[in-house]
Amino acid sequence: MLVREALPDDLKHYADRPLTKQRNEALFSELADKYPDQYPDIAAKLTDIARRAVTTYGRSTSFGPSDFKLPESVHAFRDGLRKAVIAISQNPRLTGVQKNEKIAQTLRKASAEAVTRTYNAARKDGNAFAEGIQHGFRGNPKQLSQMLFGDIIMSDNRNRPVPVPGLHGYAEGVTPLEYWAGAYGSRKGLWGVQAATADTGFFTKQLSLASARLRVMDKDCGVKDRGVLVSPDDEDAVGRVLAETRNGVPAGTVLTEAHLQALGEDPVLTRSVLTCGLSDGVCQKCAGHRETGDFPDIGSYIGVSDARTLGEPLTQAGLGSKHVGGELEDSDENRSVEGFDEINQFFQVPKTFVDKAALAPVDGRVDNIAAAPQGGSYISVGGQQVYAGVGRKPAVKVGDSVEAGDSLSDGIPNPAEVVAYKGLGEGRRYFADRLMHMLSENSAGTHRRNVESATRAFLNKVRITDPDGVAGYEPGSQVQYSELQSKYQPRRDAESFSPTSAVGRFLERPVLHYTIGTRITPRVAGDMKKRGVGQITVHKEQPGFEPDVVRLMDATLKDPDWKVRMAGFNLQRGFLDAARKGSESSWHSTSPVPLLMNPQKTLEIEEDA
Repeated sequence: MLVREALPDDLKHYADRPLTKQRNEALFSELADKYPDQYPDIAAKLTDIARRAVTTYGRSTSFGPSDFKLPESVHAFRDGLRKAVIAISQNPRLTGVQKNEKIAQTLRKASAEAVTRTYNAARKDGNAFAEGIQHGFRGNPKQLSQMLFGDIIMSDNRNRPVPVPGLHGYAEGVTPLEYWAGAYGSRKGLWGVQAATADTGFFTKQLSLASARLRVMDKDCGVKDRGVLVSPDDEDAVGRVLAETRNGVPAGTVLTEAHLQALGEDPVLTRSVLTCGLSDGVCQKCAGHRETGDFPDIGSYIGVSDARTLGEPLTQAGLGSKHVGGELEDSDENRSVEGFDEINQFFQVPKTFVDKAALAPVDGRVDNIAAAPQGGSYISVGGQQVYAGVGRKPAVKVGDSVEAGDSLSDGIPNPAEVVAYKGLGEGRRYFADRLMHMLSENSAGTHRRNVESATRAFLNKVRITDPDGVAGYEPGSQVQYSELQSKYQPRRDAESFSPTSAVGRFLERPVLHYTIGTRITPRVAGDMKKRGVGQITVHKEQPGFEPDVVRLMDATLKDPDWKVRMAGFNLQRGFLDAARKGSESSWHSTSPVPLLMNPQKTLEIEEDA
């Protein structure tokens, strides 16, 4: 009631739900945007309410001895786990190696459940740390479990499990043996701190250069029925522009908290930089409201700012690696790449992709799964055989129906392969979702729009394969998909069908997040039908180009502007290639590099404007 009284009438709905960290940011952003003159007074009122609440009812902001104790309801689970480990260690029928493996397996299975049990029980008991996690102030359930329950299973310097259970929380005090078992991973974490700043700094530099062309160039690109799906429950949806009319909220509306409550539970289509229709740069509507609470100014280099915003939590996650106390980082015992290395590999797509999942090469049924003599397994789909490497477990069974690009085993799908099988649009969706997941796993969560900017910058190249060229581009040339998309015209014998009738054909006009050249599969058709797409333009043959995934390190090396190449890496190779192709440079490029190379020209352009 106090918060409602302090807020203007059209913002009182913020008091209807808990003011988590993200909702708090959204409130103050909207407050500054709509009531700039009253902002200081309203902010002072809210601050006073918070101060009085903390002083009088400050249970969630102060900690007592009981907050450092494991909830009574979890003691039985921990005691049962301890007894199970003792029983394994005293089993005379097992060798030492077998005991170690069985102990590690038991602890792995119990790890996730221990975290969930501890967090839920602590919340039920009103634990102050748990309440802080629930509202997004600080920490996460795993850290709470480490403090109250224990590390459970720890790793050595190579991320191999140490068969010594960590069943005492840090608040309770660990035993000397538990301390020793956790020392390997702790030392690794401390070293990770030293390397974090340099590695993530270099990565951020690469990403910033690759994202430099994501500059706001117009108010509205005018796209229709294009965008990405977001859940109304996702607070990152605030500030996006709605791309469809839903529950009385018209298309073109900038979403606020009030709109999200009216939209219902089903995902809604919103504008995104991933689907912007400009040939170079992006428009304000697809960029959405930013940290200022308004659309970015025309001329803003949002790609560079988003890349830096994405790089900061990565650095913090690396610095935070010293806090894991040697706990095993992942439940996948065969995982050999993790943390920043996993994220960096995702952008660099090396030929030897570590922990790669096996993907279906064609649509069809799983015919057979057989153990491979060298380890791993052979999985047959539609008469074609795929090898799932050592340590990779099949994720399908004989008789399952799959589409090309679906995962046949556990592991990480290589984004370059996903793009090749499923098209650039679906590849972008997968890349953004997986990157969000990896960032969250490493406590480096960020706004999804930062991730979408990075995805657009990374996955925006195609190679011309038609001997006659496409849209004026010569065969073999590599071009920006956004540029080609704006020039591409459907072929003369292209036809319009309903999505269901178009199965097996290739998309000629972008729809939703799907790009030109996407093969219409039953799953794609079902997705379009669910979104109310009536007719789509398709062709029976694939268009004369294919997606071309270039590693982040080489992003500037492939830029059509030779001056932009000079700001990147592999300068000799990039410059010679530019000279061979007769590359040119424009002062009016979306990239800031040409102007940075001649500041005087910047002044002249500003004076002309």
